[in-house]
Amino acid sequence: MVDLNRLRSELPDKYSVRENFPGLVYKGGGQRKASGTVLLFSNGSIIITGEDNNEIIMRILGDVASDLKSLGCQPREDVGLRVVNSVAQFRIRRPVDIALFAQSTPGSKLDRSKFPAVTWRDPQTGCTIRLFRNGAGVVLGSGDQAKIKQAVYNLYGIITKLGTS
Repeated sequence: MVDLNRLRSELPDKYSVRENFPGLVYKGGGQRKASGTVLLFSNGSIIITGEDNNEIIMRILGDVASDLKSLGCQPREDVGLRVVNSVAQFRIRRPVDIALFAQSTPGSKLDRSKFPAVTWRDPQTGCTIRLFRNGAGVVLGSGDQAKIKQAVYNLYGIITKLGTS
């Protein structure tokens, strides 16, 4: 177990707390050149979101491991990276009639109370897409970039066939 309170108190320039969050947020003391967010939990788990450069990720992990060693912890040396989920955004350069898309496309659901978008699960890739009426969207639910790309192509094919603009 990692004593997050001690880590935060001894290295306040590198770690911060967030309201209603059970871990620490790694700031890197101004030395970090990453675009993502790094979350550290008391069980030693680390989640890095928004960063796709493995070199930067390994540098961050090394820095956190060094900090933990300075507190007397023994972090694992055999760290492996695993992409669990990627979120990709895209823009189809035209407006989309999301109500028509939802009516005409199996696996889609229009729920304006949560999102002003249609949610569609691509049966071929398993990716979930949220598509907004301005043509912007996000792809969720895959760590595989090829599947994400294929899901967007599949979506575009449906939109083209429906002529939903």
